[in-house]
Amino acid sequence: MPAEDGRRGAGEIKVSVAPGEVPKVLLKGPSGKVWRIPRDWRRRRIKLPDCGGLLRNNLHRDIAQEFGGRIVAVNYHPGSLCCLSGGYRVRDGRGGKWPVRAADCVVVGFGDEAERYA
Repeated sequence: MPAEDGRRGAGEIKVSVAPGEVPKVLLKGPSGKVWRIPRDWRRRRIKLPDCGGLLRNNLHRDIAQEFGGRIVAVNYHPGSLCCLSGGYRVRDGRGGKWPVRAADCVVVGFGDEAERYA
């Protein structure tokens, strides 16, 4: 679908709701291909990079040593102002929120389980 400035957007979004069923969200891309968006798309389980990878993401050494290689649940809202465009915000359980590049992480699952501390 064209944006206001004439560029082509991501496509068309269709929501299907039937009584007694989980709503379905479908995205039809510019090529015509239809994708189903999981209902729990806002949560991801990611494996953090090892200690060295976290240090390259500018985490403090003690945090990097403690949480390197761990699997954590994070919120992910693509295109939202609350989330990073190219990464995740990982909480350390002590009030710290650490940005980690998505390219340095491995997505190991999706789910509606609550975001939890590393």
